[in-house]
Amino acid sequence: MKHLISYIHFDNKLNIKQLRDFQESLVYKVFDGQPINKSVTFPTIQFKLFEKNLFVVAFDDYGLMFIDKIINRDLSSVSVDVINQELKIKKVYVKNYEPAFLGTLLEYRIDNYIPFHSASYVNFRSLDPHKEQQKTYFRRFVKRHLGQFMRMAGMSKDEFNEKLILEIKEIEEKPTRLLYNMMLKPFSVTCRVNIMLPSYVGIGRLNKFGFGNITLTD
Repeated sequence: MKHLISYIHFDNKLNIKQLRDFQESLVYKVFDGQPINKSVTFPTIQFKLFEKNLFVVAFDDYGLMFIDKIINRDLSSVSVDVINQELKIKKVYVKNYEPAFLGTLLEYRIDNYIPFHSASYVNFRSLDPHKEQQKTYFRRFVKRHLGQFMRMAGMSKDEFNEKLILEIKEIEEKPTRLLYNMMLKPFSVTCRVNIMLPSYVGIGRLNKFGFGNITLTD
């Protein structure tokens, strides 16, 4: 199943605490006050900060609609109260993506990835990092979140589980953050997997607000 992934770069600089309110405000304006259809699965539209600039990644019809309404209704010049500035588009482009397994492993980095709720994090910390226990436990969550994305992209759960090769190479724990009234424990993780993944798609908790971004390191 082929997909179109839309990338929209803005010149506007935000901080992470503004991002959720800004997303809600902009989506409301773009979609005429109608909420995104909750039956549409992850990721639909993800709002991120790329070198502190606003960066939006959106899939299929939602992405094209987002671009169309921003351009044709000149929402790029609409002031958004939560950032007290006018939106300024820097670049828009669209890429094709078709999920498929590869005959080789590609190395990816997942930045600011939030895999755990509090109980799972406690379990993770109780494991011995020197006996590969933490990597084995961590792999379960990366696999789960990659599986959510691949099912959205049209791959069956059975095919994903049967063919997936996933290796966790390195886990780097980041300082705990208080954000959106939640205590969050982000990680940067390097992994190798036999699937081509699109750049800048986020997985894990709060992926719609710029966490868990995937980039190819090879």
